[in-house]
Amino acid sequence: MIRAILLIAILVLSNSLIAKPLITKVSESFELSGSKIYTVDSDILKRKYDLYVKLPSGYSNDDNKNKTYPIIYLNDGPHTFKVASGVTHFKDMDKAIVVAISFAHGENGQYSRVRDLTPVVDSGWKRYTTGGASKYLQFIEKEVMPFIEGSFRGDPTRRILSGHSLGGSFGAWVLLTDPTHQRRTLS
Repeated sequence: MIRAILLIAILVLSNSLIAKPLITKVSESFELSGSKIYTVDSDILKRKYDLYVKLPSGYSNDDNKNKTYPIIYLNDGPHTFKVASGVTHFKDMDKAIVVAISFAHGENGQYSRVRDLTPVVDSGWKRYTTGGASKYLQFIEKEVMPFIEGSFRGDPTRRILSGHSLGGSFGAWVLLTDPTHQRRTLS
């Protein structure tokens, strides 16, 4: 039994030493049909953020020119936008404006999200700054939402704030901080 385990371990280790990596290059950009990227130079945060925006199919059709749409606001934009936009290909799901907020320009994504999505300063985090959620929420409320709802036919009474991991915690914090602000929060 020990010989079999040792043989398997040797085979696995020797294979990993001679095998080529499966992925050799990572693309830093993506393009989704019907989407655009807008850059916000935030007066509140003193940083730039990209907004990934996808409008529902048929948005520009004449018969929809008076129609308003729910707006899905997403944290962790580089990750969540692709997934959320993907589900809009389903006929029943293609009825919302999807807006994903990126990480701050020029910053490591993890640094940006830990700072922006945590509501309290926690000295236990040694590598990252925490506690920027209040200002980040102001940024969303006073800069992102007015831009989106002033530029597109979004319905401010049908907003959804969504995120995963720290983005989900941020959404829950927003809901508990001001339950009237967001009609729906998905974490």
